[in-house]
Amino acid sequence: MSAAEETGPFAAEHVGRLLRRLAYQAGRAAKTPHASDVHDLRVAIRRFTQALAAFDSCFPAQELKRVRRRLKRIMDLAGDIRDCDIAIELLSKSKANPTALVALFCKRRKDAERELADTLRRWSQRHSYRKWRAALEVDGQGAISHDLIGITAAQTLEPMLREFVSLGKKALRQEAAPKKIHRFRIAVKKLRYTFELFAPVYGTSLDGWLERIKALQAVLGTISDCETVRMMVEHHGGDRGIESSFQRRVRRKLSEFRRGWADAFTDPSMQRVIGQLSPQAPRKSAAQAEPSVPEAARLRAAHA
Repeated sequence: MSAAEETGPFAAEHVGRLLRRLAYQAGRAAKTPHASDVHDLRVAIRRFTQALAAFDSCFPAQELKRVRRRLKRIMDLAGDIRDCDIAIELLSKSKANPTALVALFCKRRKDAERELADTLRRWSQRHSYRKWRAALEVDGQGAISHDLIGITAAQTLEPMLREFVSLGKKALRQEAAPKKIHRFRIAVKKLRYTFELFAPVYGTSLDGWLERIKALQAVLGTISDCETVRMMVEHHGGDRGIESSFQRRVRRKLSEFRRGWADAFTDPSMQRVIGQLSPQAPRKSAAQAEPSVPEAARLRAAHA
């Protein structure tokens, strides 16, 4: 695609595609909420909501608020199932053989599975996909609808990259609290999904860097999984041996995270990535431009 395409049509196409994917995964999870189906549903929700965040001014604010509120409920239920799946998997491999804990989390998962399936069926019965598709129509009046997609991509990604660097450096500290590492992990997910959303703008020029982001996300995911299960075990009476084993694994993964950061996310390398964000897209014609507002000022106002 061309970086000279307007943002409105790009937003409409990609948000529509991600909504269709979300509806498909919701249907699968309602019928068979296995671990893979729940995982795919969560990813579909994240990708869709990240697209809404990137193009929020293209859509009616009230509709965005309603959609996000409904999705939060689904995401919370799916997250509870995911936590149980991780706990069951990791504890089943433990030498301590905590069968009572595994049985407890199996029951908890069953309850959450039933509630998620009921919620997704109601979502389908209310024809939510059709209603959301109609509600999230791009009318061309949004603040960035007529901006070139290359400009929108750069304006969206650059602050996310700067936040990524800031949060990453805080998470690197030896004394970093689990909450800071978790916050950084969420920022990494959002950055990855936003980069993938705008991938058509950049072609393959940033593929190598995106692969490094995926590897970083995997390491942070393992840290998060271990910390989540450790807290779940602690909440149910605790087991010093199990908790210690998770803490050791977290320390190993934190060391891997620090080595990976030093190799791939130095300040010069990040500046090079930021420098690649602004494609040399042709300016819009005089007929397309807005003569009453200087271009630079309009862009600042649109993205303030």
